[in-house]
Amino acid sequence: PCNFPNNGGICLFFRAARVHVCADGGANRVFDELPRFFPHDDPSDIRKRYKPYAIKGDMDSIRTDVFDFYRGPGTKIIDESNDQDTTDLHKCVAYIRELLNPEHPDVS
Repeated sequence: PCNFPNNGGICLFFRAARVHVCADGGANRVFDELPRFFPHDDPSDIRKRYKPYAIKGDMDSIRTDVFDFYRGPGTKIIDESNDQDTTDLHKCVAYIRELLNPEHPDVS
């Protein structure tokens, strides 16, 4: 997500979505911004609770601390730095379409 609503609606959206995929730079935003909606909770707990299923892109924008954090709890890191013909957003949308295909084994 590029811009989070001020009312914390992103958390409802996150719970309702079947799959959460971030472009590499978007993962930085999720990591930085989501804990602000829960000022009384441990930021690490919030980041684990609302972790993306996958981070996809050419990995030129993701910070090392964010990469290391999400790799730990099992987020799929999909490096497509070899594909410079499409944007990271396009890569993510194509991946979501693939995941939501009823025949895909990873997401039900």
